[in-house]
Amino acid sequence: MVADEPISGLLVTQHKDRWVALTHGDLGGRAISDVAGVPRSYRDAVLALERGLPSFEAFDLPALLLAEVDPELVRPRVDALLDPLPEPVLAALVEYFARDQDVGAAAAALHVHPNTLRYRLGRVEALLGRSLKAPATVAELMLALSTRAA
Repeated sequence: MVADEPISGLLVTQHKDRWVALTHGDLGGRAISDVAGVPRSYRDAVLALERGLPSFEAFDLPALLLAEVDPELVRPRVDALLDPLPEPVLAALVEYFARDQDVGAAAAALHVHPNTLRYRLGRVEALLGRSLKAPATVAELMLALSTRAA
């Protein structure tokens, strides 16, 4: 739970710039049965907040997978996958996926010619040594981009 002011009657603390409360209800993170579950529930609540979701139950599959893995374990792999991509190439990839892999729509959103977008997507393939037609590549890139957004 995140609030501007602490709420009375609950176990409340401040973490960085956010107030965190242990409650009896569902306010973002998954329910826990003991104190050992607090960090995971807190991570769920933060992930839900960052994604604009009401709670853990609203997570899509990528968010659910991210919630289950320690961010420190995932970050180096995400960085290794995405860091080789220069900003215009990465932006092209993000827009391409956001537009359901529609080159015309993504090019229009980026204000570039469709051939420019195709060139940038070709650069993604060349830099990664993988095809954007391979479902495993698309899935891995979508998860990586989802992690970076979170």
